[in-house]
Amino acid sequence: MGRPIRDRNPEHLHLVTVRTEEARYYLRPSKDIKRIVAGVLARYQEIFGITIYAFVIMSNHMHLVLDDPNANLDEFMENVNKEIARRV
Repeated sequence: MGRPIRDRNPEHLHLVTVRTEEARYYLRPSKDIKRIVAGVLARYQEIFGITIYAFVIMSNHMHLVLDDPNANLDEFMENVNKEIARRV
């Protein structure tokens, strides 16, 4: 379980870091992993009205810089994490 979101101000940019379970290397760089993660992020950013400015995928975590004008960040991240875990 992750930490609760501290800054819910919709006017701020957010830096989000997501780690894999036990920091295992589930996100090792490959074409398939890049396609899965980018596709999931694109799908859910449209659904929740999130703007993603940058993201980087590492072997055991990823970082996102995003804007959340509708204050949906917690729901967005929950869906993104579930879908990536299911597909990977």
